Amino acid sequence: MFEAFNCVLKGVRDLPIVALVQLTFYRVNNYFTVGQELGASRLVSGEEITPYFDAKIKAKVDKGSHEVLLYDHVQKLFHVKTRSFVGSSNRKPCTYHVDLRTWSCTCTKTLLLEFPCSHILAVYHRRSIDFRQFM
Repeated sequence: MFEAFNCVLKGVRDLPIVALVQLTFYRVNNYFTVGQELGASRLVSGEEITPYFDAKIKAKVDKGSHEVLLYDHVQKLFHVKTRSFVGSSNRKPCTYHVDLRTWSCTCTKTLLLEFPCSHILAVYHRRSIDFRQFM
């Protein structure tokens, strides 16, 4: 986030304080106005996910470092095993429990970040289900 505001302050360090505050205000205002217009145009065109969010999800799905095991088909419960990485002695394989009914995982990253964790994405990818329909 700070990198986005570094461009706002670029080239204004030698200005008097009043001019610095005014210029910063107008640049920050422009930053958010342009962002709002871009978001509104995406909603009108039918895009629900930003390109940044979509790229993050594709990277997590393409990573493919999880083994998905069906635990209960009726309850839609899955066990997801992470694989240990070559050369990483401190990372051990773990098993997480994913519930597709409640869109929850025992890693709790989904609750904290409000972003689907890699375990949930692995289950959806394995089951050939598009996760976007549940957002």
